[in-house]
Amino acid sequence: MNKYYKQVCIKIATDAQYDSIKPILEKFAQNNTTFDIFIPKHKGNPLNVNAMFNKTHDIVSKDGFSNVIREVTSKNKYHLALITPNYEQGIEAKYYVKYSYGPSHTVKPIFTHQAHRLNHYHGYFLHSQRDLDIFSVFSKTYLLPDLKYVGYKSQIKTQSKKKTILFLPSWEGQNDLSWIVSAVAKLKKNYTIIVKLHPYGDFGAKIPKSVKNVKIEIQKIADEFYDGEASLKGLLARTDLVISDISGAVFDALYVGVPVTIYSKNINKFDVPGVKSGCAKYVDEGYVSLSKTASALVKQVPEALSSQYLHTQKELSKKIFRQDFTSRAVDSWMRIISLYLEDKVDQEYVAMHNLMSSEFWGYKNESERLRIEKQTLIGKVTFMTNELNSFLGIKRSIRLLAGNIKRKLRKTITRIDPS
Repeated sequence: MNKYYKQVCIKIATDAQYDSIKPILEKFAQNNTTFDIFIPKHKGNPLNVNAMFNKTHDIVSKDGFSNVIREVTSKNKYHLALITPNYEQGIEAKYYVKYSYGPSHTVKPIFTHQAHRLNHYHGYFLHSQRDLDIFSVFSKTYLLPDLKYVGYKSQIKTQSKKKTILFLPSWEGQNDLSWIVSAVAKLKKNYTIIVKLHPYGDFGAKIPKSVKNVKIEIQKIADEFYDGEASLKGLLARTDLVISDISGAVFDALYVGVPVTIYSKNINKFDVPGVKSGCAKYVDEGYVSLSKTASALVKQVPEALSSQYLHTQKELSKKIFRQDFTSRAVDSWMRIISLYLEDKVDQEYVAMHNLMSSEFWGYKNESERLRIEKQTLIGKVTFMTNELNSFLGIKRSIRLLAGNIKRKLRKTITRIDPS
């Protein structure tokens, strides 16, 4: 009897992650590889994140995949787990492989460059050479094409007079959305303007009225407006220039050869000591232009549309990506996946990686236990201090009361016997 429940478990959270792995799911189905698609469901439902998961579930189900699970149990043990985003969330597997769902995973190091998020994986499927170099400290890394862009073809006509600009703002409160209104108002006369907001900017949480009002303004002034919906692949195909901030969208544009310029008031917001975000790195190296005000951005647009600027960014794309828009991109993924399914990866490496991961979590769990124990002891000390202070307060009150009684007794005795 096979010791594994199924061969593969693929964890997916968003529709973008689904798009990045869908060709592999279809290949599994063709090859009769048994697999589950795990779309989590949070019991605590922070920030209504289940709205995002449920949307993904609906999309996956409509595509005909019936093997979707919303939770894992002890019987669900797999040969291989393909995970994104971070954490396996209870999936039991012999091998854990993390896959990147965007051309660059070093966009926001403050979130992604963390040992507790990355030490568990035996392999990492990446699309950028820089990512390979950085994340090789955690696991084996593989440079693979971004499957979202299989079949991608630009629809831009070189003879078109009015060029199209696509605004792709991110959602971590980097910039006030009102900058888009200011920039679009000045650019609209000479360019076709498309604005696509981040699909999960608020994760379903309540949006402040002020933000709603700005969205309405943007919608009125832009030629096309998408509040998160619409395929980025389709929009990029008819775009001449992308304007974004510190966002993965910058590298989606570079991957398919669309020039990009950045608007950011603090390009180093997501850096960590010694490692810059991909956006900050390539701004510093002169591959990508940066504007810190809407007025400066408007002035930068003609230069960002120049042939020289496009040539410079194409050089960067060839330097860091393995681009493949053909069906062969899927085959390159499957060759690596087969190594894990057939146990052809270095087993000594796997054993040492498991040992490292086990020791890491042993130390981390002990650290957490000691932290809780410390907090408990601090609580006890605080309680006992309060009890002591209360006791001393009572003792002082008794002393004062006794003093008052003595004084009253002396006064009474004096009245009775003045001598």
